[in-house]
Amino acid sequence: MIRLFKDNLERYFRMNGIVLKKDQTLFEWVQTLADKDGLAWLPLRLRQALPMVALTDIRIWRQWQEDGCLFAAPTTRLIQAIGQNREQFSRFTTFSWELQMSGYPMEGLILEMTEDMLQQLRLVQMLAGTQYWVDTSVPSEERCPV
Repeated sequence: MIRLFKDNLERYFRMNGIVLKKDQTLFEWVQTLADKDGLAWLPLRLRQALPMVALTDIRIWRQWQEDGCLFAAPTTRLIQAIGQNREQFSRFTTFSWELQMSGYPMEGLILEMTEDMLQQLRLVQMLAGTQYWVDTSVPSEERCPV
C-alpha cells in the first residue's frame, strides 16, 4: 500500500502542475522547498501534501528528523494522526500497520484534530486508494495489456 500511496502522491503533484527536472525525485524537489523562504506561492492542497512525501520512505522521515527540516514535525503529527484515526478512515487500518512495520512511530501525543489535519487525513485516505487515480498519459490499451 505504501508503494501505491507513493505512486498516487507523485501523480497528485504532477496533476497539480509540479514538474520535476529530469531524474529529480519528489523528495529532492521537496528538499529544495525546505531550503527556500516561505511556501506561500504553493496552493494550500500542495502545502498540505508536502509532509506526505516522508510517508513513502522511512529514510526520508529519519533524514528530516536529523536535519531539523521544517516538514519533520508536521510529518510526525500526520503519522500519529493516521494511527489515532484508524477506525474513522477505512484505509488507515492497513496503511497505519504498514507504516508501523516500516518503523514509523504510530504512538504519541493525543492530537487535537484541526481542520487542516482533517483535510490532510482525507487526502491520505484518497491517495491510499486504488480507484481514484488513473494515469491518462498512457493509452488505455497499454495500461491493461491482455
